[in-house]
Amino acid sequence: MEGVKWEEKAFPEKDKTMQKARPAYTKEFKLEAVHLWQTSEKSQSQIARDLGIPDSTLSHWCLRFAEHGKDAFAFEWTSSST
Repeated sequence: MEGVKWEEKAFPEKDKTMQKARPAYTKEFKLEAVHLWQTSEKSQSQIARDLGIPDSTLSHWCLRFAEHGKDAFAFEWTSSST
C-alpha cells in the first residue's frame, strides 16, 4: 500500500471528514476579543457566541491576557511554555 499512512492502515474506519483543523486567529483578533469582554456588559459566553468562537477559547485568551498582558499573544504558547 504505497502512499498510505500508518493511521489509515491502523484505523481504516476513521472518518476523515470529521477531522477539523483548528482555526488560526490573529493577535489583533484575540486582543479585541479580550477587550470586548473587559468593556462590555455582555457575558463572556455571549461575546464568544457573537464572535463565533468557543467559550473555552475566549476564556483561555482572557486568562493568558491576565497573566501576560499584551505579550500574551506575542508568540504561540504551548503547554510546555505556560
